[in-house]
Amino acid sequence: MTTDQALLRPDICPNDILALAHDRSYIARYMNGELSREDQRRLGLPWSEALARRTVRAVGGSLLTAEMALQHGIACHLAGGTHHAHYDHPAGFCIFNDLAVISRYLLEAGRVHRVLIFDCDVHQGDGTARILHDTPEAITVSLHCEQNFPPARHKATGTSPCPEAWATRPT
Repeated sequence: MTTDQALLRPDICPNDILALAHDRSYIARYMNGELSREDQRRLGLPWSEALARRTVRAVGGSLLTAEMALQHGIACHLAGGTHHAHYDHPAGFCIFNDLAVISRYLLEAGRVHRVLIFDCDVHQGDGTARILHDTPEAITVSLHCEQNFPPARHKATGTSPCPEAWATRPT
């Protein structure tokens, strides 16, 4: 157990760090509430100023968690894992891809030399795989159901679609 005083409060993630994995014009469009209808449909959430603030604070939380993990060997952040967000558009309730942002940040800052993202979610981490596709120091592994979102999967070397039978038990 912990106390409220022991919890860390992240800052918002600066645009320069977001831009390590996202197009600057996409960042501006999202933060200003100027997404196209197609981007709104892909996202699946209505835009609001509160959601925009929460989103960049969540990525800031991933950044803080990475720093704490490097310092202490372990850390936990429950608001991360936005693996459907792409370089220039949102998808599947994911706006900015904190996994790709933080991976690129740590690599470019020289804090780490390699990154492994082990994504075990029912959905493929398609945005993460696409954004980090040309980053040889980052390995993405995604274990997910074969018949699930997103319908068009990114063909990554570390992708393993699992039959739905693996996820269900006979009753």
